[in-house]
Amino acid sequence: MLQFSPNSTIALVGSSDGLPRGSDAVPRLCAFLESLGLRTVVFPSLYQTAAGTPQPAERRAADIQVAFASPEVDAVFDLTGGDGANVVLPHLDLRKIAHTPKPFFGYSDVSALLNPLQDFGHVPVFYCHAESVNIETEKKLTAKDARVMLSQA
Repeated sequence: MLQFSPNSTIALVGSSDGLPRGSDAVPRLCAFLESLGLRTVVFPSLYQTAAGTPQPAERRAADIQVAFASPEVDAVFDLTGGDGANVVLPHLDLRKIAHTPKPFFGYSDVSALLNPLQDFGHVPVFYCHAESVNIETEKKLTAKDARVMLSQA
């Protein structure tokens, strides 16, 4: 079982479409991870350019490469989804990554990177998929009430 020790450092990267600048998702994630005793480092390619487009593929690949090479980083989380990860692959040096393998977590179309990272970079990879549903109700609904309702569905 994979476990992080206190003060492990998680690199937050973006191989694909990039998150909008000003999004509160990354600061909230950092705060959560830090509440668990983990440290985070956010790489610039995680965010879109000022024009609202993904960072150039070379920049995204360079950040991933640095995250793997850094002795301070214990795992890499790719927080972006979309098919933009496909164009990053030719810019990664999988031989160098193989010298410093560390867990890589991704979702969505990042599977285009997961297989080569695992096969040629000897990186342990984790693919995650999640769904989120927001529900508005007429009456206040507690988390416990929601779990009971869902268990009976």
